[in-house]
Amino acid sequence: MEIMENSIETAINISNKIYSTNKDTLLEFVTDLKEILCNIKNERTFKKMENIIINLNKFINEYKKKVNLLQKTLNDLTIKKKPKQKDIEKYNNGKYIGEMKDGEREGKGMFLFKDGDVYDGEWKNGDMNGKGICYYVNGEVYEGEWKNGKIEGKGIYYYLNGDIYDGYFYNNSRNGKGVYYFIDGSRYEGDWKKGRRHGEGINYYIDGDRKMGNYINGEPKGKHVTLTKSGDVYTDDF
Repeated sequence: MEIMENSIETAINISNKIYSTNKDTLLEFVTDLKEILCNIKNERTFKKMENIIINLNKFINEYKKKVNLLQKTLNDLTIKKKPKQKDIEKYNNGKYIGEMKDGEREGKGMFLFKDGDVYDGEWKNGDMNGKGICYYVNGEVYEGEWKNGKIEGKGIYYYLNGDIYDGYFYNNSRNGKGVYYFIDGSRYEGDWKKGRRHGEGINYYIDGDRKMGNYINGEPKGKHVTLTKSGDVYTDDF
């Protein structure tokens, strides 16, 4: 337990350092850019600089969300009251700390998996059911709805590479309507099935272009229409 607390404390210190250093630096950079923007006379250059500032602000906001989530999680783990022995149930795949009913996990509780994953949320009939958040050992995070131990319903998944999916899930996969935000600032809004783009969707690119069309099993099918930022329209057949 002491080793775990030391590791958590170290992680908090690191996240605080990252947050205070990078966030402040980026905000100062944005402020400097805005001052430069005021002195630009050329309209095209002005628009380019304005877009840079908009994209940077988006990046900072997403960055702050992730760091705040990390800090909240780590703080919750450190200040959580140590439970009495009767509140702890051991299983083959890990340890449960929380509410029980008739010998089953029921209500609010946390499960510490042996592989390092941690689930904190609602339980019913001994399984993860309702709303909960899971911190995976690989650094990824899911927050949202669960059903019978699986990710199912509405939720947000934070991927290790910085991408974010906000939408619906079924059987642990992206399924239904959802928005996938790429780390480069582009995004896809549309239908999903078994983790792949499937159905109608729109791709929004960082240069302002948009591409609309249909997908089957992750591959574009049929006619796709591209609308450029300048107003031009192109079509592609797949």
